[in-house]
Amino acid sequence: MSKFKVHIFYPRVYDYDGAAVTVGGVQTYLLTLAAVLTGEQLDVSIIQFGNKDFSRKIENNVNLVGYNLAKRQMKSLFERHASQIDRQKDLVIWGADTLSEKIPSYKAISIQHGVYFDYLEPNTGMRKLMAQLQLNVVAKLMQSFKAYSFFTRSEYKVCVDYNYLSWYRTFSDREGEERIFVIPNFASVSKTTNVNFSETADETIKILVARRFTKIRGIAVMADIVEDLNKRYKNLSFTFAGEGELEPLLANRFKDMPNVHITRYDFNDSLRFHGDFHIAVVPTLASEGTSLSLLEAMGAGCAVVASNIGGITNILLNNYNGMLTMPFAENIRGAVEYLINNPEERKRVATNAIDTIKYSFNAERWADSWKEVVRKVNKQA
Repeated sequence: MSKFKVHIFYPRVYDYDGAAVTVGGVQTYLLTLAAVLTGEQLDVSIIQFGNKDFSRKIENNVNLVGYNLAKRQMKSLFERHASQIDRQKDLVIWGADTLSEKIPSYKAISIQHGVYFDYLEPNTGMRKLMAQLQLNVVAKLMQSFKAYSFFTRSEYKVCVDYNYLSWYRTFSDREGEERIFVIPNFASVSKTTNVNFSETADETIKILVARRFTKIRGIAVMADIVEDLNKRYKNLSFTFAGEGELEPLLANRFKDMPNVHITRYDFNDSLRFHGDFHIAVVPTLASEGTSLSLLEAMGAGCAVVASNIGGITNILLNNYNGMLTMPFAENIRGAVEYLINNPEERKRVATNAIDTIKYSFNAERWADSWKEVVRKVNKQA
């Protein structure tokens, strides 16, 4: 690639002081993308909000730039940084299409991370009223129009799953589809042995939920499942890994259960961390692309249970490389119990999960796909 600069916009990849990486699949995605593009000898900057203006180098020689703005709006962030962008040569990447702005005189790509409008949280007076009046279908339609608007702001789009593209095709005339690229998320395959494949039998079955602690990620549902399974089995250990608004609920609910742990891990240590667990559960209720936490668990050799939401259905074939369930406590619990009681099945689906990552969702293929898109957008290929 000939030399140009890449400017990646996202509100908060590092904390607002620019000191530490924040937890989240999008953050991991953008940092990895930045590393791939710097590996192509490009000058890459991540632009975000800050408690003060700052600019420093982070891992992989990426520039981290923070701006202290009175209004933390993406338009203001772009305008503040615009003088650093050569509109003839440089590339702008919006870290999420919902945060994108129309900048027609610039080369821009927005990243679409999956259907997020498949769930209506009654968290506003208007939504509560619409629910009472049985007008949720109208609210859904409004959400769909809004999603369509976000998606079409940038000329070039990268989707992380085929689920979104399928929805877009039902909602559009398909004009300009050649400027949409599907690049599923990725993971690596662990080089160390997962406990499922250890020659030393482990009497305690270790179960992991590595998610943001929010309602739509199924954390409250999983808490009910953990409590129920603890009544049925004496050889289980559960770990919730992450952070989020439901952390106090988890801490309070399981404070007297020594086999339930709440922790977090560095995204660079994901494979090693996941390798200590037999089963990984992704109990998401809504708004899911090709789940990074699911892919990481599969690459680490976990037997996985996941709900059939969004892009997860692009990854799992039920009973082949994991257990795919309806997003209800009874279904998820049943799949987990099946793997608890069938160690050979745990090993079989975990083996297939590793092969799935190795051949279909590997980091090298993801990186090559992104390089090709960048070349096309910059008319280098």
